Amino acid sequence: MDDTELLDRARTAVDRSYAPYSEYLAVSSAERDGVTPCGMCRQSLVEFCEAALRVVCEGDDSPTVYTLGELLPEAIGPEALE
Repeated sequence: MDDTELLDRARTAVDRSYAPYSEYLAVSSAERDGVTPCGMCRQSLVEFCEAALRVVCEGDDSPTVYTLGELLPEAIGPEALE
């Protein structure tokens, strides 16, 4: 499968997905090592989401849940730019 086909399949999956919840973020890695969003992703989320956003991270035994505010305390969000 080439990159174009991969992206087309990903878009099709998104179009067909059922996502009734919009107040949380799920993060997963192939290793199931409890990965959290990187700093750049955290900053991007802060710019569009509330600090109370639930971030669910897959781990070895069970998911770990953080809030965005816990992952990036004292963040500079849109309100700081007004």
